[in-house]
Amino acid sequence: WNNIMALRDNSQLTRGFWINITRKDLQNIDSNYNLFWHPDPVNSENHLIRNQVAYTLTSWQNDAAEARDIQSLRGAPQFQTGNANYFTQTTSPARDKGINPLNWPACGPTTPAKLDIGYVETCL
Repeated sequence: WNNIMALRDNSQLTRGFWINITRKDLQNIDSNYNLFWHPDPVNSENHLIRNQVAYTLTSWQNDAAEARDIQSLRGAPQFQTGNANYFTQTTSPARDKGINPLNWPACGPTTPAKLDIGYVETCL
């Protein structure tokens, strides 16, 4: 929950997956409020795999039998510039889209305050 899952654009790696699970694993998987991103828009689909079947995020969310990641999004995280900086820009789709079940301190326009998806809460 509240993760940014990124696949690198690597010419040596023709296929990667954000999530790859088998039927026996499904009962132990609970995934939501994530941001999925691939830098290559042409190869950015079908990176969710279940029982060797590829899904887009939309088809993964709409699978009536095993719906997952209902509130998850796709898009570039838009990190602020800087070395190893995981703060997001104000236009990031990760801003204020996470879940805050423990009522951790958060900042943003939503009430109750929602956390950002990702490693850190960006308040700037």
